[in-house]
Amino acid sequence: MLKGRSLWQLPIPKTCSWSWKKLLQLRDVAKTFFRFQVGDGSKIFLWHDHWHPAGYLCDHFGFRVIYDSGFHTNVKLSSIIFNGDWFWQGVRSEALVEIQSKLPGIQIGGEDTPLWLSKKGTFSCAETWDRMRKKLLEVSWWKLVWFSLAIPKHSFLC
Repeated sequence: MLKGRSLWQLPIPKTCSWSWKKLLQLRDVAKTFFRFQVGDGSKIFLWHDHWHPAGYLCDHFGFRVIYDSGFHTNVKLSSIIFNGDWFWQGVRSEALVEIQSKLPGIQIGGEDTPLWLSKKGTFSCAETWDRMRKKLLEVSWWKLVWFSLAIPKHSFLC
């Protein structure tokens, strides 16, 4: 489905499955939880993945920075890594200077590692749900609906 493109930039197709459409619609929610630890840069999209301290570069600086860089929109991070060091030529804008100024603080080496941002450092459905949902005050009548002998379907419908 991706065909070498970043998940974050795909348009939602008119003819696709319901589940694929829903996953694509939830990308903005997922962006707040996901980032990469840089390894060799072969699995990370330069503009569309969160690997830089500024976050998603395309979202932070806009599409103009892609044009100013001279790179394609789907370029991988490995294109600016040479012999295990950062190598970015042709600074054409202040945004690119800002991006490059933070590169020395990012370690390179090993394999690219996707990270799920959480308090524990690992994925947890419960923690993710708690961070995504709106917490409302507890209602006083909840025990009338949710009790140990209740039929779950009836409680849910109620």
